[in-house]
Amino acid sequence: MQNNRRFDLSGRLIHFFRKLDLDDGSAPHVPEHWGQHNITEHTVYSALFLMRCAIRHGRLWATWSLRGGSRTIYGPHPAVCFTDMPTAAFLEASSDRLKAGQKISTFALTFPKSQMFDLGARPVIYGLSGPPVNVPTDKSGGPRIIPPDRLPLQEQYRHVSYYPTGRYRVDWTHEREWRWPYTESLEEFDKEIATYGVVSEVTDIPGLEFYEFGLRGLGVIVNTKDEARLVLHDVLSLVDRKVISPDAFDYILVANDIASPAEIRDPDQEEAAIAAAAIDLSTYLTPDPDRDESLSEQVNEMARAIEAESGKPEFGEFGGCWLWLVDNDRPLTRALLNTEHAEVNRDGKYLMFPHAFSDSRSLAQREEMTKKLAAQVTAKFGLECGYFSVLLFDNPNGVPSYNTDFLDYRMIYNFWSDGL
Repeated sequence: MQNNRRFDLSGRLIHFFRKLDLDDGSAPHVPEHWGQHNITEHTVYSALFLMRCAIRHGRLWATWSLRGGSRTIYGPHPAVCFTDMPTAAFLEASSDRLKAGQKISTFALTFPKSQMFDLGARPVIYGLSGPPVNVPTDKSGGPRIIPPDRLPLQEQYRHVSYYPTGRYRVDWTHEREWRWPYTESLEEFDKEIATYGVVSEVTDIPGLEFYEFGLRGLGVIVNTKDEARLVLHDVLSLVDRKVISPDAFDYILVANDIASPAEIRDPDQEEAAIAAAAIDLSTYLTPDPDRDESLSEQVNEMARAIEAESGKPEFGEFGGCWLWLVDNDRPLTRALLNTEHAEVNRDGKYLMFPHAFSDSRSLAQREEMTKKLAAQVTAKFGLECGYFSVLLFDNPNGVPSYNTDFLDYRMIYNFWSDGL
């Protein structure tokens, strides 16, 4: 291990995301439903949209890596692909390849190589000993099997064609690729595709569920600080909902903050850049009792004042109504969570139940009162707020009957975005 500390080596594997165009014949199957708060109405999916979906679901898809409708991954197992490039090389190569119009982006997740090896990921095999393997392409996307006497079936996902000489040269060694095979049954997935031509949910697609394996020290690469804050929102939501542990993600690296990839080619320079990009979740997760109690009391006092000035209860439909706090990284949101005045529902909404509002009031009346509270909180604390209500139930995990329309608010809603 002492010789591994070199500028051309890395202790991490990088899975980058690229824009998917469903009309170009190379995209994998995509779900009808992307999950709560992931919204797209296009046949093109941006790299940022796909990366945020992966973070929110804790899932990387295993595919056959189609080119021209034909599989480039051999054998019976689809795979998740990674590159073994150091961060500096990845940033440089992705920038150059993007300028050349190739299918890549600088949006990526990074994984400790040792943990991925323990999960079964392996470096690919570029070419085989003996004569070149000639497995006819299948434009319908059917299996491509190398004769098992040349390469065992269980290893065929690792094979990458390599013909560095001759008329038709093939050389993908620049990708320094690793792959993780999906070895579970594909029967239900194949049946759904054969029956409907599409899968229903993200979880119906074979893939690596990296949260379930308890991986630690993951990294994220984005371009801008605004994108980093979107990712922080997603990570913090997962931690608050106890989907992941606080140490699941180590850093969010902003590529635009690095003047040149040459600045981080040396391992010490790369480690310094990653340390500077570290996510210090303790800033958000560590309670500050005095601050938290003071901020929570200010909001409760607002609610009591609104209750006092709202007149007699109006009778009508029953249900629960909450103050919806949009930004999860603001001091007031953290204070209300720390004092148990707010909770996070299963869809990642941060909700405060105004206990000062009388239960004898109708749902419609409490909705109007909560709107007033939201406006006052936004004015005083600069925190975007709205309301969220569930008809007939005091359950924040119920299907909302009404809520403030924040559809243009990208912290919550993961939108398709052109050019990313």
